[in-house]
Amino acid sequence: MNYEFFRFVLWFLGTDFRYLARSNTIGEFYDYGSVLSQIIYREKAWQAELFMLRPNTGFPRAHRHPDVDSYEYVLSEHVPLIVDGADLSEGKPNHAALYPVGAADWHSVGDIPRGGMFISFQEWKNGRTPTSVGLNWEGTPVSEQHRALLRSPDAKWIKTIRKEKKVLSPES
Repeated sequence: MNYEFFRFVLWFLGTDFRYLARSNTIGEFYDYGSVLSQIIYREKAWQAELFMLRPNTGFPRAHRHPDVDSYEYVLSEHVPLIVDGADLSEGKPNHAALYPVGAADWHSVGDIPRGGMFISFQEWKNGRTPTSVGLNWEGTPVSEQHRALLRSPDAKWIKTIRKEKKVLSPES
């Protein structure tokens, strides 16, 4: 991924969030049913999107964002990020972990019994105007609400049917 983009991620994580929230919040809010998100910062093709997952949910189906490279920063005690069939957390607490997810990477989030949060740092590519990564989607939507949002004019939805891989865990 782009080094300048990674420097943006490190800058954001080293910045006082209270200042950013007061001065740069974009305020775009998205309700995908089991998942809520808000754009909390945007600078040209880079943005930070806060995701809140309801208890006992996640992103159950693998998907990808064809025009977005990202780094996912875990705010909760444990968010099981699954990339190409492997749980990057290895089933362990991963608070404050930072994971790269490329535009070509199939990924999902496993079940989170108490709910969870993470920040998705994104670099939008291919001339796409940043919105929510939930609107730049390849795969099956997470809910009917999500399916409806994907029909909006600023969304890009590639309706790929993909056979799910078994998640590899330490016990496998």
